[in-house]
Amino acid sequence: MRFLFHIAWRYLFAKKSHNVINIISTISAIGIALGCMVLVVILSVYNGFDNLIKSLYNSYSPNYIIEAAKGKSFTADEALIGKIREQESTLAIAPLVQDNIFCTYNGSQSVATLCGVDSLFLQRSRLADYIVDGSFSTGLGEINGAIVSSK
Repeated sequence: MRFLFHIAWRYLFAKKSHNVINIISTISAIGIALGCMVLVVILSVYNGFDNLIKSLYNSYSPNYIIEAAKGKSFTADEALIGKIREQESTLAIAPLVQDNIFCTYNGSQSVATLCGVDSLFLQRSRLADYIVDGSFSTGLGEINGAIVSSK
């Protein structure tokens, strides 16, 4: 083992001779150091973005979602809703129906997500903080309304 350290010491910390080995070793050491530094910085930035994105999603997404085990939807009876409301951690319940739809407008076609909510949804969620233009209205009486957004 001493022999290996002797060789390493000789080539890495030799006197100021400009051997090709010294130049290649220096360039390699600088390249590895820069590569590690860049990886640490990039991973730190992505970690910060991850925390930012999670905080944005958590501001309007629910803590718990109850979904159908089979099929697209289920009927929630009053007994189930009563059991959920009895929990101390339950602040509000907001029913929502969500599905992908196919839209056509002015000859252009697109796939969108349609969410059906009740009129009290805005009071139960923090969605009002994200409305830029207009107001949140699910309709007036018999006339149904729509709120359009982009992801």
